[in-house]
Amino acid sequence: MEILLPEKVRHIISVLNGNGYEAFAVGGCIRDSLLGRKPKDWDITTDALPEQIKKCFDKTVDTGLKHGTVTVVLGHEGFEVTTYRIDGAYSDGRHPDEVSFTANLKEDLARRDFTINAMAYNDETGLVDEYGGEKDLKAGIIRCVGDPMQRFEEDGLRILRAVRFCAQLGFEPEKNTLKTAGLLASRLTAVSAERIRAEIEKTILSPYPEKFIIAYEAGITKYFISETDSTGDIVRAVCGRLKEMRRLKEAGDLTVSYVPKENEAGLAWGLLFSELSEKGAKECFKRLKFDNLTARTAFDIISAGKLEPPKQDDVSVREYASLVKVEKMPYVMAAECVKEEYAGNVGKEYWKAKDFYKRYLELRSLGQCMQIKELAVDGNDLIAAGIPRGKQMGEVMDRLLKAVLKDPEFNDKKKLLELALTF
Repeated sequence: MEILLPEKVRHIISVLNGNGYEAFAVGGCIRDSLLGRKPKDWDITTDALPEQIKKCFDKTVDTGLKHGTVTVVLGHEGFEVTTYRIDGAYSDGRHPDEVSFTANLKEDLARRDFTINAMAYNDETGLVDEYGGEKDLKAGIIRCVGDPMQRFEEDGLRILRAVRFCAQLGFEPEKNTLKTAGLLASRLTAVSAERIRAEIEKTILSPYPEKFIIAYEAGITKYFISETDSTGDIVRAVCGRLKEMRRLKEAGDLTVSYVPKENEAGLAWGLLFSELSEKGAKECFKRLKFDNLTARTAFDIISAGKLEPPKQDDVSVREYASLVKVEKMPYVMAAECVKEEYAGNVGKEYWKAKDFYKRYLELRSLGQCMQIKELAVDGNDLIAAGIPRGKQMGEVMDRLLKAVLKDPEFNDKKKLLELALTF
């Protein structure tokens, strides 16, 4: 696969070369280019020191001088340019205590996490692949650069990054890399909850979310979501649901494709934790420091999954929507439809969630009332009719809604006021 450097990247490399320095595009951009994908970012590595880099360009930003990184600004774009470096000890299990600069590209590539991320390229030299990254790309393998024990001891988050790359690319971990990840999984206890959650979230929202099973089978998940470690069958089932979610989304299925973007992560987490108790789910949300929206979405999905499957008649549709809450129905029903599709694939019966949701949308399009705020009367109307504020009014409104859920034609102001006075 030919690597086509963007013009601005080529310009930066050319300027550095013209000043007597080496420079290469490096890392994920080379990996993605070899896979035929469009890189999101282009990083550049060079033997020029940070102060030397700054002298070569009109506009730069000091984004990480301690670690040798300068951002070169061309137009409205910024490109990180980093000096070849060797990392010192990782006493915190995440970041090097110090770095030292080197003039040797191979030494810089040696410190990187996986072979597929340890390749460099420029037009003059071509591909620099000291550790077999291109071969592993073709074989679909995630392999540590050098000794996996050293790589994972340096940075425990790399254990989850290995799983995430498998999920994003559809790859498998190299045998020794996987074995070592399991042996050193306790290093994740030194990683912040936010970083762990972010890696898992990227994994379950990836093209191959079912690869999350790798973390479970390697004994990794017990260090951050032990609640999922009860049985392998449960974990395999939820991973199957994640795979089904991805399939339905790619197929343009309305139940998944129309879930609001802000609820997409919550949907995936809700499916991953779908077999947990509500208490267990809350403990996970707290431990991994979820944001409120994602936690709320996932919890709504888990809670709805504990309800008795509703009947298929229109009254049951309205009552279920009222119980679950109308604003939650898109992602709650998306989760139920995903579970239904997965259950159908393995030969189990389900409650026809897809047909149920279709009918719900039809009833909504008819303007049928399914929540108190859609009643033809409000608190002011009841006060005018002599019903005082407080507990009594709340009880009256609840009873009026139940009447309308059974018969939508009853949602008439006159009828509702007459009924209210009989309670």
